[in-house]
Amino acid sequence: MSKKLKTQLNEIIKIKHKFGVIERLKIACAIGAYVFGFLSNVKEQEKVYRLSKLRREPFSKTVRRIIQTGLQLVPTKLDMLDFAYGDNDLIKCVERVSKDTFKITTSNGLVFYDWESSKKHYMMYWLMRDKAKKMYTQDTFFAGSAVNRSYVHGTSRFPGDAYLPTEGGTIVEAGSYVGYKAVSFAQRVGETGRVLVLEASPDNYRLLQKNLKENRLDDVATPMHCAVWNENKEVKLTSKRRMQHTVAETDELHFEGSSMVQARTLDSLFEEFSLCHVDFLNLQLNGAEIEAIEGLQEHFNDVKIINIITKYSRNGDLVVDLAKKMLTERGCKVLVDSRDGGLYNLTVEVNPG
Repeated sequence: MSKKLKTQLNEIIKIKHKFGVIERLKIACAIGAYVFGFLSNVKEQEKVYRLSKLRREPFSKTVRRIIQTGLQLVPTKLDMLDFAYGDNDLIKCVERVSKDTFKITTSNGLVFYDWESSKKHYMMYWLMRDKAKKMYTQDTFFAGSAVNRSYVHGTSRFPGDAYLPTEGGTIVEAGSYVGYKAVSFAQRVGETGRVLVLEASPDNYRLLQKNLKENRLDDVATPMHCAVWNENKEVKLTSKRRMQHTVAETDELHFEGSSMVQARTLDSLFEEFSLCHVDFLNLQLNGAEIEAIEGLQEHFNDVKIINIITKYSRNGDLVVDLAKKMLTERGCKVLVDSRDGGLYNLTVEVNPG
């Protein structure tokens, strides 16, 4: 990552002002006055009362829940990259192509297909619409944030991205969603490089294929529909949201619906695709990073950098801590251990010189 780009990103996410006690009291008083005024309105009281009855909980608890839900919309440091519009917004056009899918065209000639906005982005739209381009609606707002987050900053969003290879490098991305970062990776390594892109969700995989083909990068980036696990077998894929599917049992992800997907070990993928060396292995598997590492035995030393991005825990232990223990016991050197923001980033060097 260039020093100039690091500086730009730091300026975007840097907290430039620390609030003192007086300022905090003023903010607390303003919030209190607003809530008091809100609850003084009979019609608003009735709305909250109806919600409390639906939830079968005390009125006061429902009020606290509403306030907490609103605070959840406050952007994290990483979210600030999602909504860094203005000069960074590459979106030229967003058009609906199916009931829940949009085609996104950028000013630099790229095309992405992605899903419509989530409920969070619906709400975020009303907080950010005055700063976004006029063409955005609450349905298409996710398109802008996704391109900013995963394409514009796709190779510089986390500290571990500083260790990505340049032209001619080989990258394996496990957990690709619809391929924003895969496009960035393919452009980065160029025609002499290679990217293997793995995605477990059949719906996301369909758009992943389309995005690579539309941008003429399918000669560099090879998509593979599979989960990554410690065995080659069918496993249960559970999912509630487009970006929250998993084949692992985590403390945070509990889904009712499920389907089966073929899982592969990283060792078997090394063999199938004749990978002699991988410069950068990116694991973002919603809790299954542990099994992915367990499935990399014979070719473990053929990987230069392992980069893990996760926020989940299993039986009370953070996945990032479990992975760190596994990798250091195998002789890896920790290059990045970032716990700042909504996602944890662990980056290790497999064969430190």
